[in-house]
Amino acid sequence: MDQPDTDDTPKLAGILTFPPEVVAALDEHCAVERLPRDKAICEIVAEYLRLKGHLRTKPAYLCRSSQGEPSENGV
Repeated sequence: MDQPDTDDTPKLAGILTFPPEVVAALDEHCAVERLPRDKAICEIVAEYLRLKGHLRTKPAYLCRSSQGEPSENGV
C-alpha cells in the first residue's frame, strides 16, 4: 500500500484517464496559462462545478494573482 500523503491536499493522481484530444487541449491550455497540469485540471473542474451550482466560490488554493484580468465581479 502507498505511504500516506503528508500534504493535506487531496490527491487524485493516477486515477484519471483522458482521451488524447483532451490531453492535447489541456497541454495547450497549460502552455497558454503557464500552469502545471494538475493545477489546471483543478481549476477547470472547480469552474465547471461552480457553473453547475455545486460550488459557490472558487477554492482559495486555486486563486491566482490577477494578471491584468478583471475578476468575476469586475473589481
